[in-house]
Amino acid sequence: MFFDISAKSQVNTFSINENYAGLVLASDINRLSCSTDTNSMNDNIFSNNSGNIYNYGSVRNYVDSFKTVIGDFNFSKIIFFKDAIVCCISIPCIQEERKNFSFIYNGRSILFIDYDNFLTDIFSIIIEENINEIKESQDFIYFMLKNILKHDLENLNSISQNLSVLELNILTDSSNYNYNADQILAFRGNSLRLHHYYIILMDICRALSKEKTFMNDANKELLENLCDQILTLSNESQQIWEYTSQIRDVYQQKLSVNQNNIMKVLTIVTTIFMPLTLITGWYGMNFEYMKELHWKYGYPLLFGISVLVVGILCIIFKKKKWW
Repeated sequence: MFFDISAKSQVNTFSINENYAGLVLASDINRLSCSTDTNSMNDNIFSNNSGNIYNYGSVRNYVDSFKTVIGDFNFSKIIFFKDAIVCCISIPCIQEERKNFSFIYNGRSILFIDYDNFLTDIFSIIIEENINEIKESQDFIYFMLKNILKHDLENLNSISQNLSVLELNILTDSSNYNYNADQILAFRGNSLRLHHYYIILMDICRALSKEKTFMNDANKELLENLCDQILTLSNESQQIWEYTSQIRDVYQQKLSVNQNNIMKVLTIVTTIFMPLTLITGWYGMNFEYMKELHWKYGYPLLFGISVLVVGILCIIFKKKKWW
């Protein structure tokens, strides 16, 4: 879908006959409008309300290489060409699939390629919230990056709270070991992906802030400030990953304690029955001159001895707190 801002009004939507969907924010956001002709993408021409022709040629030159660059990517990256910037953003989501979008910026206009309708849903919101601050197309890059990070700190805090609940469940509930293990692995994987995402996104913002051809000083300063915000998010995600390591250690300790308890029970049972096994084995030999075998009180005597042995062992285990 093509999007354009005309006279700071609502975003207009146009369909194009292409394999890729895109967002276009023209440099003159007050007057520039996009042609509804489906061939305008191929003709590479946009016109403004006064009838003047706006040539989008320098971006068109990179469309073929752009498709090769963005192809199938699962991580963010930025590439600087002579007269354009190509940037791909891949946002890892906790409960959903990754959100991927890309853009080409040629110093005047930006062409966005939106794969999952992620930008499509927030494009108009970004414009409406920052309509007075967006003076030229490059301003939109900063506000777009700021918007996609808007709720990240809240999401990270939510993850931390869920981890606290998981840790409490591990300490109090001994019946869901497999489920808890799956949860720990999921949280570790998600936090690690988020950390890598923030590191790469911070590098992208820093690279844009140091760019000398396309970005003005005001946006460079804004991007530097955004780097500080991303650094905070990166540190938070790293702390979450370290927290999952601590919870994993707690889980392993709890699992070891549970296994030790099982082994202790088996050891106690084995110790109790060992002398009984000796007694039954001894009198199970059936020698001819074993008087106890023919004595009428032989069985009651052995029964009493067995009960006495079991009782003595239980008292010993109880005093030593083995039981």
